[in-house]
Amino acid sequence: MPIFFLTKFFSDLIVGYYFFAIKIIYYPISFISSAISTLHLKKTSELISQKKDVKPYFIKIMLILISFITIPAITVILFGPELFEFIFGKNWKVAGEFAQILMPAIALSFVVSSLCSVMVPANKLNHYSIWSILSFLSIFVFFYFFSNKLEIKILLKYFTILNIGIYILYFTFIWNSVIKLKIN
Repeated sequence: MPIFFLTKFFSDLIVGYYFFAIKIIYYPISFISSAISTLHLKKTSELISQKKDVKPYFIKIMLILISFITIPAITVILFGPELFEFIFGKNWKVAGEFAQILMPAIALSFVVSSLCSVMVPANKLNHYSIWSILSFLSIFVFFYFFSNKLEIKILLKYFTILNIGIYILYFTFIWNSVIKLKIN
């Protein structure tokens, strides 16, 4: 959805930088998150079928995910423009600046999205549906009202803050699903 609004209010060059930053940072992290989520679903289902408490496993996986993403996140946050310029050339420094701005929310989404599969065996897909609707509406309203009013870097900073809030809400739903798991 951001691309839709960005193309309406910003130049093709700005949209290209944004898309490149997302492609380089978000897509690989999203791919890894999806694979981890699948493995996490299998293990969580096994624990539930064995009537074991899921919380210790969940916390362990969460800490592993945080430790896994911390170094890349800090690196991009501190050196994003320089990394993009060094790897892709000086024309891509702005994309590195965008990646630098977006990285905190991307790192959080990596951790939370990797953990979300616990909602399936917890039978809480309705929570996911609620979160998806709230997320979509929040992002839509944000871009609808602010895309044409803010400079791109400020817009991305606010978008990052919004995404952090959205993923904290998602984590709250996931954690409540884990807490309320009944082991029969």
